[in-house]
Amino acid sequence: MNTVNQPSEDEFSGSGRAIAVGALLDGIPESIAFVISKIGELA
Repeated sequence: MNTVNQPSEDEFSGSGRAIAVGALLDGIPESIAFVISKIGELA
């Protein structure tokens, strides 16, 4: 069985923060599309 050693937060400080920021940025386009679609329904 092949295993992959993944780096830890101790080895790459800030990597957890980078993942969190990436997830936040990933959600922005969906949020904008949702708001625009709701505005369209109200018009």
